[in-house]
Amino acid sequence: MEGGTILVNFLNGTGTSLAPGETIPGQLTRPAWPALTEDIEFLLPGIKAQTVYAVSPDFEGHKALPFSVSTDGLHVTLPKELLKAYTIVYIK
Repeated sequence: MEGGTILVNFLNGTGTSLAPGETIPGQLTRPAWPALTEDIEFLLPGIKAQTVYAVSPDFEGHKALPFSVSTDGLHVTLPKELLKAYTIVYIK
């Protein structure tokens, strides 16, 4: 990632429970984007970063994210409050 940027895209799909081949209903009977119950933690092996932040149409500006670098790679936490429908995590 020398000098580059990595983008990680998140879509809240927790409101879906369709089986393969099932027809999508025309009317929603539940929230399309239910709140997450846990933070999302992910690891990018072999990656180092100086800045990690999130952007989304669900909030203004960008939000710095907690991260750490270890021998495993880059560990990032996306707080559950920052993923309502769609969020992009920028890693620089």
